[in-house]
Order: sequence, then structure tokens, then C-alpha cells
Amino acid sequence: MAPSAPTPPAPDEQNAKQAMKQIRADLKRIMDGWDPLALRGLRGFPMAYNDIIGPLSVLVRKRAHPMDIAASLDRIVQQEWNLPPCREKCLQIAEKMHRAGAFLDPPK
Repeated sequence: MAPSAPTPPAPDEQNAKQAMKQIRADLKRIMDGWDPLALRGLRGFPMAYNDIIGPLSVLVRKRAHPMDIAASLDRIVQQEWNLPPCREKCLQIAEKMHRAGAFLDPPK
């Protein structure tokens, strides 16, 4: 008996995966533009913010309020990167991230 071909993903599943891929790309572009660690031009810059994109994309996908996204960013800035607080800038960035998820379907 020959192995059966894998079942193609449902269109909704494909759309959700594509949406998350787009959100991650948008958030990476936003973080690279901000560059709070001032790494632009250094060898590892293209991957510098990859570690935080996943958790932030989950917040955006869940349609978290910009204040919640900003709080997460501010925590990262202070606790993980040992930088001084920059709440206003974190809120500006969080609002951009929130808008990046505006095209997503509402969470179920």
C-alpha cells in the first residue's frame, strides 16, 4: 500500500499562517527602525531583535491594547537590555505594532 499524500492545509489555516508571517515581518521592520540597542551597521543587526518578535507578535495577534504591548516592551528594555525606562517611546512603538495587526481577523 502506497503512503497517502499529506492533506493540504485548510484555506483558513493557510491565511492565519500567512497573517502571522506578515505580522512578524512588520514587527521586525518596526523594531529594526527603532533600534533601541543602537546595533544598526553591526554584523548581527539583521537578527538582533528576533528573540522578542515572537512574544510581541502573540500580543498583536491577540489584539492586546497598545498599553499592554508598551508595558511588555518597557519590561524588555529595562530588565533584559538594562536600558533606562523609555515609556513614551515604547508606547509609540506599541501603537505602530497594534496598527500592524489591524488587518487580522478577530481572535476566536
